[in-house]
Amino acid sequence: MTEERVLRLVENLRPILIEEMIYFAYVENEPAGIILAIPDLNQIFRPWRGQPTLWQILGFLWRKRRKYAWYRRKGILTRARVMLMGVRPKYQKRGLESALAYLPVPPVIAMGITHAELSWVGDFNPAMLAVLEATQARRSRVHATFRYYFTPQARLQAQSAERSIIMRF
Repeated sequence: MTEERVLRLVENLRPILIEEMIYFAYVENEPAGIILAIPDLNQIFRPWRGQPTLWQILGFLWRKRRKYAWYRRKGILTRARVMLMGVRPKYQKRGLESALAYLPVPPVIAMGITHAELSWVGDFNPAMLAVLEATQARRSRVHATFRYYFTPQARLQAQSAERSIIMRF
């Protein structure tokens, strides 16, 4: 991802972001990596059952001030989701990944967040699996990804492009 694209993503997510859940890594004034997490708002919205009233929406907008402190104090908001984590290839395998994974932990724990979910880490991504192992994360669920090619030509093109990737289900 380019720096501009990341900044645009952060700008779009600004209404729900908490400052302590975003870290940018720079090496000699060059962007090298990022970790971006958001509060798991499903914990707040689940009781609404998909039908929020005007008062619920206004209450949410009022209570989300000060980093969702009201929801955290009541024990409603206890989880976060890591949406984006990445390190540029030339800075990988230098410990920057583990540092990015660990940096948000103390301030987030101090906020009352007890769980963080790093979804969709593929078993074909050994670098990310090593980071998870280094941070002593545990696997809570396993997702399977399936592909269907609509034409034989597309299937052949995909097979020739993905010979080195082994996917286990």
